[in-house]
Amino acid sequence: MFTGEPKSYQYSFNKDFFVAPILDKNHLIIKISDKIDFIGLSERLKKFYCSGRGRPSKPIRAMIGLLILKHLYNCSDVEVTDMLRRDLYAQYLCGLSFKQAHKFINASTLTKFRKRIGREGIKIIEEEVIRCLRKMGLVRGRKMICDTTIVRANIKYPLDLDYWNNYGRRR
Repeated sequence: MFTGEPKSYQYSFNKDFFVAPILDKNHLIIKISDKIDFIGLSERLKKFYCSGRGRPSKPIRAMIGLLILKHLYNCSDVEVTDMLRRDLYAQYLCGLSFKQAHKFINASTLTKFRKRIGREGIKIIEEEVIRCLRKMGLVRGRKMICDTTIVRANIKYPLDLDYWNNYGRRR
């Protein structure tokens, strides 16, 4: 069953703390979080879920936030779920409180989410994130320049006979 974003989203970020944390509003994750239209993304990803059957899904904002963090920091599913548990900025991006982040998700949930939305859903998320980054001025052009220079190197592999004859013997 699909659990969409509420129309008037109230952050539950401050409910679990005695003193609300002070976050740097100039941090990249805060800027990205404030620019992305999570309600619009939620409506566009709604078609990948059954309506009215099954248990409620994990919040779309949290799943999208985890995908953004995963690609932003180039880490695995396990590392990004660990980051969610310990990093306040990751919790802010995902719209989760401290308590929710600790009992929220495991790495297999992220895999199931990617499988559910498929390439089409990932494409929708990519378009929104790129639009957001262009609005922020972090992505400018429409072309990407790649350097495909190849540098030759004489590498000796451990299976080469020279390696074992010179270095592999015990002395």
